[in-house]
Amino acid sequence: MSVLWLPSVIIGTACVLALFVLVRYNALLRSRSRVHEAWSAVDVQLRCRSRLIANVVEAVRGYAAHERRVFDRIARARTALQQASRAADAGPANDLITAALGRVLAVAEDHPQLRASHSFMSLGNDLHAIEEKLAFARERYNRNVLDYNTRIETYPEAFFAHAFNFMPDDLFEVADETHGELRVSYPPAA
Repeated sequence: MSVLWLPSVIIGTACVLALFVLVRYNALLRSRSRVHEAWSAVDVQLRCRSRLIANVVEAVRGYAAHERRVFDRIARARTALQQASRAADAGPANDLITAALGRVLAVAEDHPQLRASHSFMSLGNDLHAIEEKLAFARERYNRNVLDYNTRIETYPEAFFAHAFNFMPDDLFEVADETHGELRVSYPPAA
């Protein structure tokens, strides 16, 4: 009888250890999946913003065709943002497009008839809504990245993260919190 309990203890211990590894591995996978899903939400908002910015540029271009440098900057910034596939690349590209868009809006400020047009006001409202959605998606992404990175850096998950080659993800950062906030002003209602 004593001979039978030793293999049972060994098999039971091996099963418990295998179950422990499986649970920790699955927790890391779920955490990494949340990061990827959150990045998808950020990416969708960045792409929507990029398309909307193209419409803003076209609206302003009709009134200020002489501002070629401004339009070239925003075109380059949009391209950089569209080519960014990771948060580390998207952050600087986002800063470029925000700065370029600020210049486009400054050009629009010089044209009261443009600011007063219904389509430009609608674009401004849409842009404001996209900016809010992007800020929310960025916050959610960064929260998931922070959770994931903490998991792979603390024990016992750190041991499994290293063994299964889980790598930390980058936060999606902007140069300055207020830098990403765009203000679109309208003429006073008559």
